[in-house]
Amino acid sequence: MAGFRNVGDTLRADYARMETKLRGELRREMNAELSCLSGRGHAKMRWTVKKYYLYVFRRYRIELRGWPRGVPFMNLSKLTGLARIQRLSERWKAGKMHFAPVSDAALEAARKNPIS
Repeated sequence: MAGFRNVGDTLRADYARMETKLRGELRREMNAELSCLSGRGHAKMRWTVKKYYLYVFRRYRIELRGWPRGVPFMNLSKLTGLARIQRLSERWKAGKMHFAPVSDAALEAARKNPIS
């Protein structure tokens, strides 16, 4: 019957495909927005704290706001779980997670204490 699965069939393949699809969409959307805001056509989001600080925060003077608590900041390829990826995607689409310009004061504070 259409729309039904046989006993023993799992949703894992569909689950994995959806996770991969959402991850790719989020990555593309974030990179496109970062390119637009930075004025650099090939700007890409960086997914380690050090590279994010150097290339996104300092070089482009843009920060990512609204990353949810409880979701580790890491490369999206290594971030597993459909629920986590959906949460990030939903926050991005709703504007709760977004890029914003870094103020001179925030940049200077970060230069003095990059860990803050």
